[in-house]
Amino acid sequence: MRQKGTDVHVVSNLESIARLLNVRGNDIEYTPLVISYLIVTLEHVLWFVNKKRIKDLEHITANITIFNYDEFATQLREMTELRTVLIDPNETSQWVMNKIATSAKIVKTPPLLPLSKG
Repeated sequence: MRQKGTDVHVVSNLESIARLLNVRGNDIEYTPLVISYLIVTLEHVLWFVNKKRIKDLEHITANITIFNYDEFATQLREMTELRTVLIDPNETSQWVMNKIATSAKIVKTPPLLPLSKG
């Protein structure tokens, strides 16, 4: 993020979130993903998820603040006010883009962490 000159990174790709947090779920049939959003700053990691669907929060909560899934839009607007926001234009929905504060500068770049294992 520092190399890109950004303050906030919004992650909405479910596979990226699963890899970054090392979490698996069963929100989507036949896919071990958890429906959620992630906001990463230089100081904090905020995970927006249905807490009732997560069985083992102990290993997750050490460095991550967990919010209810429905708080994402409000927190995103607040967290991006007057900030430089990094997004992957191929993975970020228009709905998420509309929730980013209008005062934010948006930097569009491919994902920082490639999804391929090889």
